[in-house]
Amino acid sequence: MTKQWTHDELCKKAVAWLKRPHSAGGCGCPNAYSEVNSGSNGGEIVDAIGLKTASGTESVVVEVKVSRSDFLADKKKAFRQNSELGMGNFRYYMCPENLIREDELPPKWGLIYIGRRGKATVISGHRKGSKKEWFFESNRDAELGMASLLLAKSGDFEHLNDVSRLNQRLEAKVRKLQVRLEELERPIRHEELIRGLDEMATSLKPIPKAVG
Repeated sequence: MTKQWTHDELCKKAVAWLKRPHSAGGCGCPNAYSEVNSGSNGGEIVDAIGLKTASGTESVVVEVKVSRSDFLADKKKAFRQNSELGMGNFRYYMCPENLIREDELPPKWGLIYIGRRGKATVISGHRKGSKKEWFFESNRDAELGMASLLLAKSGDFEHLNDVSRLNQRLEAKVRKLQVRLEELERPIRHEELIRGLDEMATSLKPIPKAVG
């Protein structure tokens, strides 16, 4: 029986694929999020996006589709008809196996199939070819707006910094206390060792000589 994937399930699969290292067939994005908005004024909402900054900033968008009607309706969005309005230097559709054909894809869009057991297989896209052939000039303003909203949701950044610095100071104190404790315990362990040897020596009985 064919697995019926839900939209939420595939969004999680998309985030996992974005974070997965290159060696395991993923994108190697240290930061990836699902269903995020590009702004508070009705901007693009992507199903999943991953960000990389190791060798120049790159963004990878994955749009999840679980039905043919959803895929066909997606083509009508302004972000699809005008690619420069959309987010993502590299863009993919993710869907159950064979729901979308390669020849139906918009120019430069990749395709990822999710198999019955949940395995992600890249059918086409920059992970299988030259980056140059699949590259989009993304809407950096929209991506910055998305990053700003994500930071706002994470709480007071300065407060988080204060907590992080406090944790570092506490960890340093714990390390010093551990060193001091070892210094104090060393003589005790030495005395216990000597006492143990003395007790062993006292308890030992001489072996009687064999009578010839």
